Amino acid sequence: MRIRLLIIFLLLTLLPTEAGVVVLRNGKTVEGEILLHNEEVIILRDRSGARYQYPAEEVVSVGESPAADSIPATAAATKNQPAATTSRVVLRLNLSGGFAAVGNNLYGGHIGGELALGSRTIKGKRMMIGGSIGVIADLYGDNTSYIYIPLQAAISCPLTPNRHAPEVGLEMGYAFSASHTKGGVTAGAHVAWRYQISQRSALLLGLKFRVRQDRLPLNFNLDDLNYTARLERCVTETGLNLVLEF
Repeated sequence: MRIRLLIIFLLLTLLPTEAGVVVLRNGKTVEGEILLHNEEVIILRDRSGARYQYPAEEVVSVGESPAADSIPATAAATKNQPAATTSRVVLRLNLSGGFAAVGNNLYGGHIGGELALGSRTIKGKRMMIGGSIGVIADLYGDNTSYIYIPLQAAISCPLTPNRHAPEVGLEMGYAFSASHTKGGVTAGAHVAWRYQISQRSALLLGLKFRVRQDRLPLNFNLDDLNYTARLERCVTETGLNLVLEF
């Protein structure tokens, strides 16, 4: 083990170095001598002699460091400003299922799928903002079922800058009914563990909670007679959530 560490130290010491600028995903820019640069890691030594190691997936770009006397006055004034980080479009396939309830007297389950399109990595942050459309089916014990087509705006963000991290998200929109009911406003939240498969794809597994307003038929008895009325009811759904991001 000591011999391997000694070999690595000698390689970093003897290999030719070049001045460069490393731009990280969090917007930070680090300038110094590039000691090692490959597909997995980048090792850099700054002017004070301190060495820094960055995983390749945390680095946006690596460029040459211009000479101080060759920088125009306008460029020198903005040299220390964070570099802009480009966004990229991502596609998410969202599958969910679990428990569903209408008020306090009707219980069942739900299953659904949604397709979301958004922008990832905004200003150096791994935040996603976009929209989604899907199909959700609520199935209840009295053989009653309701089908909805939700159209929503969504936002989600990992809680830490690590490669694998917990993520939270919010969504809000309108659920159009395909079951001869009115439909209504819908809102939801999720918490999940994000597993980064590659630079562009990830897998998320967690819990999702959603509420929806709708005008649903309600059966009740009065003086031994059965009546049906349509009332504004709140539908709640909670269950597992599986997301595949491309």
